[in-house]
Amino acid sequence: MVIDNMPIAPDCGYDKRFKYNIPINNIRWSLDQSLGIPYFVVIWCAENCKHPWGWWFDKKTKEARMSFENRNESIFYCFKWGGTNK
Repeated sequence: MVIDNMPIAPDCGYDKRFKYNIPINNIRWSLDQSLGIPYFVVIWCAENCKHPWGWWFDKKTKEARMSFENRNESIFYCFKWGGTNK
């Protein structure tokens, strides 16, 4: 996958689930109070994560989640964007 000429590894991106999951539906990203995974978060992960990462949607709870294989990268994400590492 390529977003704005930035390659995203095949083991990263949409519908990829790993050990460390961060629910993000409680995070409001913009003044219009929209929910979901913003473009700038995907770009940040592509630039800063060295291990597989992704995002997915829990169909039961209708909750978006960021997901990381590496614990430290999930913690860095929480420091940058907020959220609770679960």
